[in-house]
Amino acid sequence: MIENWGLRTLDDYISHDRRGRAVPLRQNIREAIWAVYETWEKLLAQKGSLTWEQLRRQALAVAQNLATKPYQAIVIDEAQDFSPVALRFLLHLVPSFDNIYITADASQSIYQRGFSWKQIHEDLKVAGRTLILKQNYRNTQQIAIACTDILLGTEAGDSECLQQIPSLHIGDPPLLLLSDDQDQELAAIRDFLIDSAKRFRLPLHGSAILCPTKHSAETYAKQLSQLGLKAQFVSGKKIDLKAPYIKVLTIYSAKGLEFPFVVVTGLTAGNFPNFNSDLPTEEHAKIRDEQRRLFYVGCSRAMRSLMVCGSSSHPSEFLENLKAPHWKILN
Repeated sequence: MIENWGLRTLDDYISHDRRGRAVPLRQNIREAIWAVYETWEKLLAQKGSLTWEQLRRQALAVAQNLATKPYQAIVIDEAQDFSPVALRFLLHLVPSFDNIYITADASQSIYQRGFSWKQIHEDLKVAGRTLILKQNYRNTQQIAIACTDILLGTEAGDSECLQQIPSLHIGDPPLLLLSDDQDQELAAIRDFLIDSAKRFRLPLHGSAILCPTKHSAETYAKQLSQLGLKAQFVSGKKIDLKAPYIKVLTIYSAKGLEFPFVVVTGLTAGNFPNFNSDLPTEEHAKIRDEQRRLFYVGCSRAMRSLMVCGSSSHPSEFLENLKAPHWKILN
């Protein structure tokens, strides 16, 4: 948080509103953390090492002192995933804020906690200059409405963005499979993907299986291959969307991508959401919101067909809002 916001003094840190926690840290705790931070920063400097955010902070200092700005206009997409330091750096690359176009969706913020337009720049007056884009071009009407259920009634999403203009694409309600039988789940996934490919007359390798962890993704890829499906685990950086096999990857890796058919797995209590045992309980609410948005991101990758798989005996709390008629429940 100190690095992302570019805080340079203890007073700045003490007075800063830390959005990542439901309960703010006391001043004596912040003073102790700041002492640790300064020691860590000195050790890095002694080793000649630099974090990415420190590099961005240095770039920001250079950009702020440029006599001539290198660009006349700039477009920033997915702004919710940029740190405040990174956003400020970009804003200082143009001579006027009038030549900046920014898009962001707080409901898809999974890398930066507590995104808000205020964090971009105190001089960037966005009031009266923002437009909410509500037309959905990716998903079917049924998938878009079903995805809204994931965030509805929670603090995880941006309420202004949840109500969208109906998509032009029509399909079936997404499937929610609740089962503790692994063989049943795998068979259902196989049948779902094959049926979707036939129905929409699209290649099977346009499918994606999204998992909470790398280990689970590797496991699903192996098991689906044993069922006769050509599936392969891939990372987000190395993915080839045209490769002739079903892509199995983590939900994090799927951000920014889209697939005709998507299966999201692992919706089991204790698995997704998952809390680090060392995490203070007061931070659980924020982590829960982050992972709920991650679930939303995963489901919204589906363009034409969507299936979600969870446990019947210990379902994830994220499934509580997923009910008929927006979802078709399978047991």
